[in-house]
Amino acid sequence: MNKQNEVIKYVHEHPAIAAHGGIEQTLMRLKKVCIFKEMKEKVEHIVKNCEICILRKHPAHLAIKPRLHSWKIPEGVWKRVHCDILGPLGLTSSGNKYIVTMVCGLSKFVILSALQHITAEDIGNLLVEKVFPSFGVFDLLVTDCGLPFKNELMEKLSAKYGFQMHFTSANTHNSNGQVERIHRIINEKLVLNNKVSEWDLYLPELQRILNLNIHGVTGFSPFFLMFGRSDDKVGDLSVLMNSKLCKDDILRLLLNINQLDLMESARNIGRRNIYNERAFERRGVPNNKQVNIGDKVMMKTYYDKHKKAYMGPFEIIDIKEENVVIVKSLVDKLMMPFKVHVSQLKFCETQNLREEE
Repeated sequence: MNKQNEVIKYVHEHPAIAAHGGIEQTLMRLKKVCIFKEMKEKVEHIVKNCEICILRKHPAHLAIKPRLHSWKIPEGVWKRVHCDILGPLGLTSSGNKYIVTMVCGLSKFVILSALQHITAEDIGNLLVEKVFPSFGVFDLLVTDCGLPFKNELMEKLSAKYGFQMHFTSANTHNSNGQVERIHRIINEKLVLNNKVSEWDLYLPELQRILNLNIHGVTGFSPFFLMFGRSDDKVGDLSVLMNSKLCKDDILRLLLNINQLDLMESARNIGRRNIYNERAFERRGVPNNKQVNIGDKVMMKTYYDKHKKAYMGPFEIIDIKEENVVIVKSLVDKLMMPFKVHVSQLKFCETQNLREEE
């Protein structure tokens, strides 16, 4: 490194001078002590290749802000199911520490299950012994990439029962937001109703409450959309039962009513999706930056805010579904390529972050 670069680096990094400021700040402080040919270009090169700045800063011109894409509205109930795990919670007298939450993508019907452990076998047994016999097999199961879901056993169950798996990218809570919202409600209900210690005893009642309440998006109770009936006495239907209509006519009438309600629920979900997309854009306008195979990027980390905010660099080696890419590390050659959402990335302008030959 020549003397000019040494001076620039010193000014840029010194905590009492530029303190890792940007190009203009470093250039302004540097001009107070010296001036030389092509000063701005050399400052720009040093600042852009500063490893500490690359690993910590969030420059807007390098950020990737994709648009929010809503899930396609399912064609029927229990077609697409979202699943996640809440916990570990406080250990109950029954030894339970986790809640496995499942939410129907159309009806919003919720299943809450208390578990002591969350191994692949525990999740598999829950599906085979409780969920499938009572509610049937779904077409698509949406989960995160955690080991309880992404494993050989779940692959075998998927093949045997004929459902597909969709794994959301790490640290993208919007991708499985339906379950995240239920988890927030669960935590609130446990605290508000003083059920924190023996929460597993309250879980069946909480599940019933969630499924009987009118859902804020669909406008119907999840129980009604799921089963086509209300969880109460026959009520006004007794008039029909005493009429000359046969049972088949009544059943047909109920099914038609439920179908209309499902259509109305789907319209309500569609309206809410549009609202959510607009709200998401108000929090940060998407810049629609395109990523390509071969691009060098940095990935966000989620640790102490006073530590490095990014890790990398990585190279994009494949583009999967919209806004999801496969990256490989340029530093750790033993790290396996993995899937990541583009919202977790920023472009890397330098190629000099200790890439291994």
